[in-house]
Amino acid sequence: MSEPSTNPKRLLLLLVFMAALIALGVLIARDKMNPMLDQNGDGKPDEWYRYTFGGELVSLEKDRNYDGTVDHRESFVGGVIAESMTDMNNDGNSEIRGKYDEKGRLIRLDRDLNEDGRYDRFTTIDAETEKQLYSESDQDGDGEPDTRLAPGAEADK
Repeated sequence: MSEPSTNPKRLLLLLVFMAALIALGVLIARDKMNPMLDQNGDGKPDEWYRYTFGGELVSLEKDRNYDGTVDHRESFVGGVIAESMTDMNNDGNSEIRGKYDEKGRLIRLDRDLNEDGRYDRFTTIDAETEKQLYSESDQDGDGEPDTRLAPGAEADK
């Protein structure tokens, strides 16, 4: 008995077809993993979600003022929020950063009060009571807290 002959053109065509199917599957999966929402109905996406192949939320990006630029980001670990960053003045830098515990509760809030691109106020929050425990302030711009403030106190700036 002789072995069936393989036609190189037919084999190439089959490989191209299989590659196209795989690419199409990746595109479909990507769209399901990266849905977008148009919150204000202007036809442009304002929120972008990223998921793992298993369907777990990884990140969320928002254009909160609908100017076409992302100004709020959230990252997730195990589907639970771990960090958020917000650009309040549209300069491309985050002026507010939130850090969350494993249950998604806010435990720290860092702020860039003088808008120089570095956080200078660090507030620690009790996850259970949601009350401020203390704030620390970086007065000299070295990235290290210089003063600790009682809840509700404001440092001179």
